[in-house]
Amino acid sequence: MQDMSPPRKNRSRHRSADKRAILRDHYLFGKLTAHQIESLSACVVTRSVKRGTNMFAKGDPGTSLYAVGAGTVKISVPSVDGKDAVFNVLSNGAIFGEIALLDGNPRTADATAVTDCELFVIERRDFLPLMREEPEIALKIIEILCAKLRRTTEQAEEIMFLDLPSRLAKALMRLEAETALAASTRQSAQSRHMVRRRRTACGALSRRAA
Repeated sequence: MQDMSPPRKNRSRHRSADKRAILRDHYLFGKLTAHQIESLSACVVTRSVKRGTNMFAKGDPGTSLYAVGAGTVKISVPSVDGKDAVFNVLSNGAIFGEIALLDGNPRTADATAVTDCELFVIERRDFLPLMREEPEIALKIIEILCAKLRRTTEQAEEIMFLDLPSRLAKALMRLEAETALAASTRQSAQSRHMVRRRRTACGALSRRAA
């Protein structure tokens, strides 16, 4: 029977593009340059896990960040009576465990594969040397975390001083602004990629003409 699957090289290139896009679209790495995203993606290891696999449990050492390339992951905490309190259900493109990548403290919840999953993993032992080699990445991440802390403080003030309709209106306005910013960031990255491709093509044509 003829093998209709795509060449192994193409599958690898497609997977690599996916991990870059996931990193670029996440709040923690959204302000990094294309070169910095490339450096970060070089730390990524791909893992396939079966349904029901527990990636980590509450209290485990925080040693890595995970991104969902394919599949679904449940973030939960076991209760006293043995039932899980589900905090979140994550699918393609979601990142979890990012704070442990920075502070290395114990996990605050369980992460379990709801389906068979392909995960992109960045180990803290690989991430920290990159921060030392490229301090600009660390500075941008600090800037982003400070902005997130400011937003958290604003939200706490809104809960204390605003009524529900006002809080909802502000939340919708914030969501609209964040969505527009994310779309602008993706468009800028695509434009830079197109410019690089055109320059490469022009350079090749110039060498042929010479």
